Amino acid sequence: MADIEAMVKEAYAKFGAGDVEGLLDMFHDDAMFYVPGQTRVSGDHEKSAFVTSIAAPVMEISGGSFKEDILDIYTSDHGAAVVLHHSLTRDGQEINYHTIHVWDVKGDKFSAWWEYPHEFDQFQRAWG
Repeated sequence: MADIEAMVKEAYAKFGAGDVEGLLDMFHDDAMFYVPGQTRVSGDHEKSAFVTSIAAPVMEISGGSFKEDILDIYTSDHGAAVVLHHSLTRDGQEINYHTIHVWDVKGDKFSAWWEYPHEFDQFQRAWG
């Protein structure tokens, strides 16, 4: 059985270091990413579209300032829920919000990922 907490921490480390290819290698080929709202990153995204639909817009909109800090990780045999603080600067304004990421694990890889922002207005302001 996979050490899910270690997998999740590795995934955030890879994303934070800009290793998107390494991050995506941790997902099954048919994995999905779900982002709520009406923003440039919102929607149901296939793994093959992650870079153009999520990663590139996040870096472009934030001018590379996007940062996420893990506050807590809760795991089960099938996945994890991670509480995070997100921050970025957009148009000279600092934006902060809390969110939860839910990770589904099948075998030794991730199969799905969901974003659940707490301060939804701030999330919409950040990525809209």
